[in-house]
Amino acid sequence: MSEQADGLEVGRDTLATLALETWRAAREVERGKDLPGSVGLRYSLRKIRAALEEIGISYVDAAGGEYHAGMAVDVVDIDGDESGDTQLMIKETVAPIILLRGALLSWGEVVLERRPVTQQPI
Repeated sequence: MSEQADGLEVGRDTLATLALETWRAAREVERGKDLPGSVGLRYSLRKIRAALEEIGISYVDAAGGEYHAGMAVDVVDIDGDESGDTQLMIKETVAPIILLRGALLSWGEVVLERRPVTQQPI
């Protein structure tokens, strides 16, 4: 399947790969933002992300949230002990959920963490 924008046809898999690798590159550049040359890379990646946003690409990074069955993510690992009453939290996003004009383009990949359930006061 492909998407058409201004007469240019791009395969959905190609678009998903471009979006994912742009996200990953931006994350790596942000980690090394004080390194020489990173200013130019950050500028270029901002321009690429703006172009992707213009055609309708958006990202969902669920890190820090609670995991629910049915989310558009593949679980690559689960940290923590299974004993006791636990809830699954999203510890890290390996790949974000990628949307094209609000519709799912690509599933995300996450690492989960088992955390003890804390009781809320009544």
